[in-house]
Amino acid sequence: GVFDSPGSANRAALYGSLAILADWTGGVRVVDISHPANPLEVGSFITRAADPIDLALAGRYAYVLNNSGVQALQVFDVADPANPVFMAGLDIPGEGLGLDVQDTHLYLAADDAGMLVVDVSDPAHPVLAGGLDTLGYAQEVFVDGHLAYLADGQAGLLVVDILDPAHPIQLGAAPGAGFTRNVAASGDYAYTVGEVGFQVYNVADPANPMIVAQEPSATIWSCALALGLHTAYVSGWDGILRAVDISNPLAPVQVGTWSMPDSITRVSLSGNVAWVAGDIGGVRAINTADPTSLVEAASYDTAGQVDAAEAGCGM
Repeated sequence: GVFDSPGSANRAALYGSLAILADWTGGVRVVDISHPANPLEVGSFITRAADPIDLALAGRYAYVLNNSGVQALQVFDVADPANPVFMAGLDIPGEGLGLDVQDTHLYLAADDAGMLVVDVSDPAHPVLAGGLDTLGYAQEVFVDGHLAYLADGQAGLLVVDILDPAHPIQLGAAPGAGFTRNVAASGDYAYTVGEVGFQVYNVADPANPMIVAQEPSATIWSCALALGLHTAYVSGWDGILRAVDISNPLAPVQVGTWSMPDSITRVSLSGNVAWVAGDIGGVRAINTADPTSLVEAASYDTAGQVDAAEAGCGM
């Protein structure tokens, strides 16, 4: 199925049977994907700042990050997806590129402003609670328990203690082989993509993260990354989605591919479906039941540039 949104989708976060898209000039769109072959828009709203580049969901609330501008971070109540309600806005320093949410706090990658922490214990009154100045340009953040993993551009991978969210502390850092664009983590390993493709770090000791492997076939300038149980999905500007077997993190190996005719900027996973965002090719649903044989199941045509689907490139 095909659905044509009015803007250029930047991110699609999954909320049950719904996909909520940061649609750049088209605001935020709410799409029913319970039948992937026939996606149906059920709601939409326009943000009150610059164009939305990222979003995260927690309970009934959508936290929308706009690239810049007054009230660049905005909160919406999406309990009724057909009628989202604006709750609050917050000015932030830097340029918003990525965010993650855990419990009552948001963690923002804000380029030259580093990592920011926003208290949303009262979603109607978000408060900038703390932050961490970094050496690089913060691109994306991934939160897991009391640790945040930060893709810090030319500074590589940072591991940050967020046990006290208002006072994040850098525990360790490891240089990347080039500019680091995205990060995800699971157990004792963190995975990054960027200028030189897919890299694996041992983070069992958060104070001393060490690069331990690289997938040689991963594309240069990868920016999309999502982790499954035993497979990482990696892609970038060449438009090829790569399934990388990480059952042995020390020896990642590419096992399958799928391609589209333009850049892939974001990817997210829901069950056996990878939702892939293309630069101009909309959002595609890829069946990942067999990572060695990736097959397109449906598409959502945004009729414009797409920059994100779950974790990937900021603009």
